[in-house]
Amino acid sequence: MKFLIVLSVIALALADEYKVRTTDDLQVFREECGKELNIPAERLEKFKMWDFGDDEVGRCYIRCSFKKFPIFDDKTGPLVDNLVKQLVAGGNKTEDEVRAEVTKCVDEKKADENECSWAFRGFTCFKTANLQLIRASVKKV
Repeated sequence: MKFLIVLSVIALALADEYKVRTTDDLQVFREECGKELNIPAERLEKFKMWDFGDDEVGRCYIRCSFKKFPIFDDKTGPLVDNLVKQLVAGGNKTEDEVRAEVTKCVDEKKADENECSWAFRGFTCFKTANLQLIRASVKKV
């Protein structure tokens, strides 16, 4: 019986392990979010160039993508551990260095903002100094 309990605990721990996503995953998420949000093809092309704009479409696209990675939750906000694992995979920064950068951009949802704006605000904060790290984190691993 103890063996089954230990085995169950290990299985649960492994099930919660974050899987680093790749460019292929990003392509799938881009297509899914485009369909879910009815985003025109020409706008999706801009997103491929990291040009999201600061409007509802761009903000909700970022939220949708982040939820699919999963690096954002509508109730708790950025999933810091997942973000760190994703970003460390593509760069030359240590986990501690990346965590320090990520936590600078993590805060509570403001009373007057929706989840799309909350996700986009964190993304904009982080990408200002770390766009290359973001891009590298979704390269093929």
